[in-house]
Amino acid sequence: MPQTFNLIPLKTPVDTNGGACNPEWLSFFVNAANGVNSIGNSGTTAQRPTQGVYLGFLYFDTTLGKLIFCRQVSPTVAWAQITSTNI
Repeated sequence: MPQTFNLIPLKTPVDTNGGACNPEWLSFFVNAANGVNSIGNSGTTAQRPTQGVYLGFLYFDTTLGKLIFCRQVSPTVAWAQITSTNI
């Protein structure tokens, strides 16, 4: 199943005790950035990345003409269509 974003945290983004970002917001921002950064990934089936991917990593396979996502990272990377069909 692709990675989904948590709802926006209810706490204030910045801890009033020292000015650090709350852990809930930090997690939200990291997940949002990962989603945005993965949108531009595309290439042929042979060019699919095998390193630096994470669960839910999006990739447009130009050979298949389909958007796919990483459904498994260990022991090997496995990909699936958004419909969860293994490919």
